[in-house]
Amino acid sequence: MPTTKRARASPPSFGVMEDGGVLVGAKEEAFAGCRLTDVPPEQCEPAFPGTIDEFKNAHSNDAALAAQLQNTVKKCGGCAKVCGFSLTVCNSCGKDLPEEVSFSANIFMGFVYGIAKAPFPLSISIRRQTPELIVFDDLLSLSPCHLNVVPTSFHIPDWRFLLADPMRGLQLLTQLEDAAWGCAVEQFLTNEGWASKFLRVGPARTRRQISEMRQHVIAGCNFPPSQFQLHIQYFLPPFLPFQYRMYLEGQHLTHERFFPLEYITAVLALNDPMEVDMNTDMHAIIKRFNDRVDYNAMHAACYERAGPSDFEHVLPKGASDVAGQPKDAVVARDKAILQSYGRPYSKDGKPTGTFYKFARKERVPSWGP
Repeated sequence: MPTTKRARASPPSFGVMEDGGVLVGAKEEAFAGCRLTDVPPEQCEPAFPGTIDEFKNAHSNDAALAAQLQNTVKKCGGCAKVCGFSLTVCNSCGKDLPEEVSFSANIFMGFVYGIAKAPFPLSISIRRQTPELIVFDDLLSLSPCHLNVVPTSFHIPDWRFLLADPMRGLQLLTQLEDAAWGCAVEQFLTNEGWASKFLRVGPARTRRQISEMRQHVIAGCNFPPSQFQLHIQYFLPPFLPFQYRMYLEGQHLTHERFFPLEYITAVLALNDPMEVDMNTDMHAIIKRFNDRVDYNAMHAACYERAGPSDFEHVLPKGASDVAGQPKDAVVARDKAILQSYGRPYSKDGKPTGTFYKFARKERVPSWGP
């Protein structure tokens, strides 16, 4: 199997070879100096010690609350990830998805209510939390800095519902984006070890440098989402090599599924309210505003925003193993080395996490004017 000396990728390639192969086998020692060493967040116990199903049973007289805790999705038969129901390929492992839709637990609302399990533990790698929002590392990282930011004061299935009250929705998105950017600056861009490794210019040291870096952020919302609670996907390049190849193949930031934050905010800024329900067609929304806000142009600009000799091997396109190891195992190990999720790791090398300390004790109100 070729080594990086025979197949060195230039930084803009993000580790993808001309023949479609990707760099894999991240060297642990090459990334040891870029670990986030901040003190872990305050450790909080779950507000509800059981599972999401048990939480539903404990509130069996509240049908609206039960509805908040369910997603309509497609579930990957390979890695078991829940994916948006419009996808045909898993956007984590790349395997084909089944045609039929199914239902899954809304774990983001599980975070909001401080539920312990789903049935897997719902502790999360929190970067910032207030009574109104949570910012946390994405477990299925596409890049070494990949955050999600979720509002906790309202249940909002997806960004379409903000159209019912555009100005209020714009205010909410601004609050969420500012919180995510604050985390990116304080914990990544100004972190000596992390920024020296992943950024050509090294850590940001001045207000001007920090401001200039903001233009490289990729942020937006998916529709349909995999979790039916509004959340902004917020990350900085570079992508992990395997994920970058999926991006090149259109499996990330997918056209007419990924909606850049700049598009959503521009639509809301028109202050043209629209009645929305779960059946509102997204193409109708795009068409309604397209003469004033061009989705295709904004998506293309965001997509273009979306580089590594620290790998042992190249994984050829279509290969199922590398250096005698299953591809999926090697890619998963690379993610564990490169991701921010759960940093700093515990003494036994496991990601750390906690529960939302402002967990809601009563049903979160639905978003509306």
